[in-house]
Amino acid sequence: MWSRRTFQCGIIACALGIVFGHYVGEPLKTTILSSRGKFEATKAQWPLFGVDSSVKLPRSNERFSLGFEESYHQLSWIDTNNLGKLKITFFFSRSSDGIITSVFSHPVMKTIDEEYSTHHFDVEYRWEEEQPVFISSGCALMFLSTLVVSLYMAFAICACSDDSLADSEEDSDHDLLRRRTDFVQHND
Repeated sequence: MWSRRTFQCGIIACALGIVFGHYVGEPLKTTILSSRGKFEATKAQWPLFGVDSSVKLPRSNERFSLGFEESYHQLSWIDTNNLGKLKITFFFSRSSDGIITSVFSHPVMKTIDEEYSTHHFDVEYRWEEEQPVFISSGCALMFLSTLVVSLYMAFAICACSDDSLADSEEDSDHDLLRRRTDFVQHND
């Protein structure tokens, strides 16, 4: 049936899929969650990674939620009774091998003058690419700012300690002279 080699290749393929993220146009597995259970959406209802699209989902008289990437990204529960359209925005980064960073939904409720289907509602998938982040630039900036603040603090402490040291030397010389005078006067 299943050989050990086939099993190992399957594990490696799954691991590589998780590590390397998604490519543009790849279908993103979608799960529909409701009070009746967890159902997989049809492939025609799945969003395509990085591609804006619109699909129709069946309307029911109960609340539901959508989960993406094995429900790693899950939307809040939505009531379909007055739902006109559901706008879903995916934020992703191409700089880190096509990883979805967050998912937000915006339900648009029915209005009296607009006509909507009683059997289906529209879901709009919108994709927003986040700007690439260069970690080395951020680290360099943090290092330089820390260095500047540390040098400023060191010079400020040195400046304060030089003034207070001079004051304390004057005070100690004055105290020593006063003690000698007191000692001499006391012994006479």
